[in-house]
Amino acid sequence: IGLKYERQGSEKESSAIIETGVPKYITKRWKSVGIKAGKTKKKHNAIVIGRKDQKEELKALKKIFNKVDLLEAKQNQLSTGYDILIDIEGLGEKGSKVDLNRIEQLKRLVEGKAIKVMLQLTRGIESLQRKTVKESGIERVGLYRMLGHEYGHVTTRHIDIDQTGDLERVISIELEASDSPEVCWRKGKRYEA
Repeated sequence: IGLKYERQGSEKESSAIIETGVPKYITKRWKSVGIKAGKTKKKHNAIVIGRKDQKEELKALKKIFNKVDLLEAKQNQLSTGYDILIDIEGLGEKGSKVDLNRIEQLKRLVEGKAIKVMLQLTRGIESLQRKTVKESGIERVGLYRMLGHEYGHVTTRHIDIDQTGDLERVISIELEASDSPEVCWRKGKRYEA
């Protein structure tokens, strides 16, 4: 993201922003972190935001959780009994737009206080060890971050995996991992922002 602004004065004095004409860039710093090996016991029930054509991803999730149900975009009646929400639409080549109905669904799920963890998975939107990035799922990263701040009982995490990412292994580890809101998996290694 190219920014053409710079802070003027000390932090104590002023927070005025002036245009300088000199591009500034925001970059993330990633650090490699150890992986705690472990297998999640089938004690969680997950509701999944995804598409019916994501059969391989859904199959991997069914190996991890007691119950896995796909939440359709236009579905008004929400089932109960879920403690984890996983958004896998960003793993596809093309994501879907965030519409008001989807935001309302997420809000109702979170306000019910049953959902404790929200994981959003994408494939290749972070630039770590990549020359190009994809856009599928990028529009939801901020939405989940905001929900995590707005509702204190929910932990949110954005997880970007590469093409070789083993979904079952990644999710099992992430459910037991730290509270870092941004994680990247590259060639089997885990990085936190």
